[in-house]
Amino acid sequence: MTQIKPTPVTSLCIEPYKVNEIEPIVIKKDRVYLDCRLKIGIYLDLKELMGNDFKCVYFDYLNRYCDCGRLFNLNGSVKRKVNKLDGVYSQQYICPRCKNTHIAKPENVPIYHCFEESIQDSVILMYSVEHNSLRHMSEIINIWNRTEPSHQTVKNHINKIKDFLNEFKVDNIFYSGNYGYDEQYIYIDGEKYYIFALIDVDQRILVDFQINKTIDKKTVENFIRETTKNSPKISLTTDGRTMYKQIARKLGFKHNLCIFHLMKNFSETFNDEIKKLNLDKIEDMQIFDYGIIIKDLLYSKNYEKALKRLKYLWNEKNNMPEPFQKFLKKLKKNFNSYMGHLKNKKLASTNNAIENFFGVVFPDKLKKLFKTIDGVEIFLTLHIKRWNERVMNNAVEFGKKYQNFKQAQKLFQTKTSIMCNHVNFLHCRFFKLSSNKCFKNSVK
Repeated sequence: MTQIKPTPVTSLCIEPYKVNEIEPIVIKKDRVYLDCRLKIGIYLDLKELMGNDFKCVYFDYLNRYCDCGRLFNLNGSVKRKVNKLDGVYSQQYICPRCKNTHIAKPENVPIYHCFEESIQDSVILMYSVEHNSLRHMSEIINIWNRTEPSHQTVKNHINKIKDFLNEFKVDNIFYSGNYGYDEQYIYIDGEKYYIFALIDVDQRILVDFQINKTIDKKTVENFIRETTKNSPKISLTTDGRTMYKQIARKLGFKHNLCIFHLMKNFSETFNDEIKKLNLDKIEDMQIFDYGIIIKDLLYSKNYEKALKRLKYLWNEKNNMPEPFQKFLKKLKKNFNSYMGHLKNKKLASTNNAIENFFGVVFPDKLKKLFKTIDGVEIFLTLHIKRWNERVMNNAVEFGKKYQNFKQAQKLFQTKTSIMCNHVNFLHCRFFKLSSNKCFKNSVK
């Protein structure tokens, strides 16, 4: 093992620490003595600033005493790999009494690792924000930290996250029982897969996900059953697939259809019919009127008004194009599932929360970039962790603001009641004085 001839004891142990204040950086000739709690970036900055070929030596001031109570003596230094840089050493110490030895270890470098924790965290952060190639992440780390790990090292840091997947899931959360379910397709190494996801539509917390090769009734049912096993079951909002209604009934949910998907389908139908119109015919112009009424129906804020509009349209369906008639038949058949949120305000009207999540995490440019299922699971888990943390932080901030508002409201009510009591007292006082004066005058 390569060793450097140690400097005199007085230059390191006595001079920097003659006073109570710690001097974390000491420059002696061609060496930079760095406190083991500091990051290696300071050494690189000094080396670049002063233009000297410094050697970095980590020292440990906090553990300068042996267990027997004696002060350690210096005993040379040993070479250490920190961010795979050359010229980095750790100070060795030896007890003059019991001959016990101690080596200064950089606190920012985990045991059995060559890179600082900040570099490992930056790998996870980059992968959780957006999908990047391994070599691309290595280049970014080189720009930030002036050290370039190999693409295999970056991959090893990412793979270690698999051991902590369960820690990233939200625990001890009481779910509302109103869930939204949706799936998103993705290509993994050229083959098509589907991501099942379940979200709490009231709290906007993403509960869980699963990657499957196909979409079938049994697979979806098992996923929803396992995910909501120990949670209340009130409603399940989905798109228009027929199997979802049977799954919801079997698992004890009230099935609710997403009104946003229905609006989207009608807009496509309406635009297709407009292209066929002949604006010279009055009959064709009536399609615009029916389209406006159908849109008013879908945007209704009252259940009775929505039902009234449906009855009117149903009576007029024979005068409409065939696509409109098919749309009305579908709407009438599942009217309570689409408009149930107008009766029960606790039910979700759309699946927009989970649609937003998929839109942010898996834009079209990312759907064909993944090579392994493990890579998708890690990518999704990190994004779900960031999503849920952001939702919960927003809820905490809202709770604080609401609490402050209630306190201010209570204080305002208290002051108002005091003022009202004071006014009533003055009014009664004035009325009593006036009545006494009138009584005296009447007596006179």
